[in-house]
Amino acid sequence: TVAGRTIIDVNMELSFETLDEVVVVGYGTQKKKDLTSAIAVVNPTELKKSPVANVTGAMIGLSPGVEVQSNQGRPGEMPTVRIRGVASTNNTNPLYVIDGIPYDNPNVNTNDVESMQILKDAASSAIYGSRGANGVVIITTKSGKKGAPKVSYQGYYGWEKAWKIFKNEGTMFDWAHVVSENNIAGGKTPPPLALDILAHEEDGNYAIYDPAINTDWMEEIFQTGSLTENNLDISGGSDAGNYYFSANQYKQDGIMI
Repeated sequence: TVAGRTIIDVNMELSFETLDEVVVVGYGTQKKKDLTSAIAVVNPTELKKSPVANVTGAMIGLSPGVEVQSNQGRPGEMPTVRIRGVASTNNTNPLYVIDGIPYDNPNVNTNDVESMQILKDAASSAIYGSRGANGVVIITTKSGKKGAPKVSYQGYYGWEKAWKIFKNEGTMFDWAHVVSENNIAGGKTPPPLALDILAHEEDGNYAIYDPAINTDWMEEIFQTGSLTENNLDISGGSDAGNYYFSANQYKQDGIMI
């Protein structure tokens, strides 16, 4: 008894601690405070903040030791991911495990990601053998929960443009001189247009070059590209089972025509 009382009412309050966070590893799950290997946890909320086409592009800057870079800069392109640098001259892409199924290249909508863990060292990725030599990215997608159906929509629209466009302040004669000198220094023949401009620089009797045409090709090839994304998901469940359905539409025009 406490102070003569035989019945004690206790009210418990929720307390969220970072170290009690459950982390998915190769052999199952562990609490974050119990981890001894190099495993990084990526916050799904941060993934949704980037206007990108796939989940790999959203990983930029979210985990130390993980390098994400675009190969060609094409709209919607899958970027290259390197975990702890380049360890081989062959394929150095990490292994992606989505809901327990291995993939070489993930195509997952960021809004469908429930959790993401990155296994960086040999100890944490040993269960995957040689396929996990370049690191492992474990992705768990969302699932429905018991209850009434829930419908969620998220969308945005934006635009993008070149930050700085090169402007040629010189004349066609300056261009012809530079191009000719560079080609001659490299042991090549200058292009016919450059030769025509230099040959008739004094008399103006050009065979190819038309002085009336002065096209700014930088302005011609660059544009203000639109960027739009729409996400729709429906989830719910009952005693018979749960369901989660999602659809995504992503469009990026790019800044080059």
